Amino acid sequence: MTKQIGSFAGALILLAWCAAGSYVGVATYTASKALEAVSVSGSGTAEYGGIKFANAGEVLRFMRQETVGRWFPWTTGLPVELIPLIMAAAFGLLGGVVAVLKPVVVDRQSVGQAPYVGRPIFGLALGILLFTLSFLLPALFSTGRNPSRTETTAGLALFGGLFAERTYRWIDAQVDSVLRKKKKG
Repeated sequence: MTKQIGSFAGALILLAWCAAGSYVGVATYTASKALEAVSVSGSGTAEYGGIKFANAGEVLRFMRQETVGRWFPWTTGLPVELIPLIMAAAFGLLGGVVAVLKPVVVDRQSVGQAPYVGRPIFGLALGILLFTLSFLLPALFSTGRNPSRTETTAGLALFGGLFAERTYRWIDAQVDSVLRKKKKG
């Protein structure tokens, strides 16, 4: 009986992770795609769909009335810089959920035995890490502001979350090897 309760609770937690990751991921992806269409001039004015605005904040207010604002009104209240970060976290979370679901669905492993809390959270963290790297690495090799593409960020975070276990094992092995070298030395 306890095993069934654990499996049921695990299934509910996975369902909640999946729903939250999907909703937030789609919302921030949609907002990011809409923001890609905004062009900001050197004077700070912005243009969206051929309409000129005083700044990017005005564009976000306008977007509230459009599709993005109707389906995902909370995204238009976010700072423009946070939208891709939240998108990467959501897709990393979703990748972590898929990584948990694979052994449950394919290998018929019990949901109660699956890491239904830790792996999605690690996937979320890995999504944030990969997003940060996607901004840091180009900044090291080029000048100017080159924002990452929405599809690339979402895909990188999704696959980062999906392969979070392998990444964790690699990080763990690296830490162990460094600690072993310090112990011997």
